[in-house]
Amino acid sequence: MGHFALLCATLPCNLCHGPPCCATGHLAAQILPRATLLCHWPPCRANSAMGHLVSLLISSVDPKFLNLTKVDDQIYSEFRKSFKDLKIDVLDPEELKSESAKEKWRPFCLRFEGVVEDFNYGTLLRLDCRKDYTEENTIFATRIQFFAIEIARNREGCNSVVYSSAREPAAAVAEEAVSG
Repeated sequence: MGHFALLCATLPCNLCHGPPCCATGHLAAQILPRATLLCHWPPCRANSAMGHLVSLLISSVDPKFLNLTKVDDQIYSEFRKSFKDLKIDVLDPEELKSESAKEKWRPFCLRFEGVVEDFNYGTLLRLDCRKDYTEENTIFATRIQFFAIEIARNREGCNSVVYSSAREPAAAVAEEAVSG
């Protein structure tokens, strides 16, 4: 898989010198040993590192084969039981933030207390899974909401667009090398 520059939570941010963003350093160490510290937009928002790590992973590994937690099956199963019709490719912020949405999300999130570390911490979540992390394309969500939606996007093929588009330039270079 090679070495990647990752957002790492074991050291202060190299831009703002603030506290670590989240527990992503532990995840990064398990997935990509010897990861190097690199912090870019958004500078050290709570748990923003998790999103950037997942973004790097889904552009490098076929998302269908990617596990984000040890309990992905449980998260996905509970998520789809609770949110059968939630459109996950392009999220409507009201489906996460309105009062009626919060009433639906609260019991779901609480099921993962003690199961997913820091389940209720905040993190950034992409609204449109085909686009990268930008200020316009993110919403603040809980860590378990992030995991549930990104696991569903992986399993239901939504994140395959990111993986495929990352493969296209590499395939073009390889084809040119063979034919040239």
